[in-house]
Amino acid sequence: MEFRYEKDMREPVVAWLEAQGFVCVREVCSVSYNPIDIVAGRFAERVGRRIPALLDAVAVELKLSDVNGVLAQAVRNRGCVERSFAAIPASKCEKLRPKSIAAFAAEGVGLLSVRRDGLDVILAAQRSAGTDDRVYRNLWRRSGLARKRKPRVLQQLVMETTTEATDMF
Repeated sequence: MEFRYEKDMREPVVAWLEAQGFVCVREVCSVSYNPIDIVAGRFAERVGRRIPALLDAVAVELKLSDVNGVLAQAVRNRGCVERSFAAIPASKCEKLRPKSIAAFAAEGVGLLSVRRDGLDVILAAQRSAGTDDRVYRNLWRRSGLARKRKPRVLQQLVMETTTEATDMF
């Protein structure tokens, strides 16, 4: 079954990124003020209230048919993140000419062939210079990791332990 909208392609791509340990956020504005369809990042362990270091950042552009358009957007995203991918439906990916795949490779952009039940990596993305600070902070803020607290069971255990300790004296 073919994808009708770009947003239908999001689920398999996000599942693939999350399986690799990434935290995904959709529609993140980049330096060029063009929204990136999916931005994913891996953060170091958080210490205190500081934003942890970003270990790896990936951008994925989704397109149903416009191969040149998705390549141009993915190349633009390389200035904001370390690796950039273009994701197109498997049916369109099968019809790509070798010349088109070579254009992705020359630009250092990865190519993903998306199906409803998963995806295939046709071409791995090359690492670029680094992540733009604005994309990094936006990714952290929108990921929900900044608001995560101790699990409720752990909070109750800590409260019970401190109550027992004060009852002893």
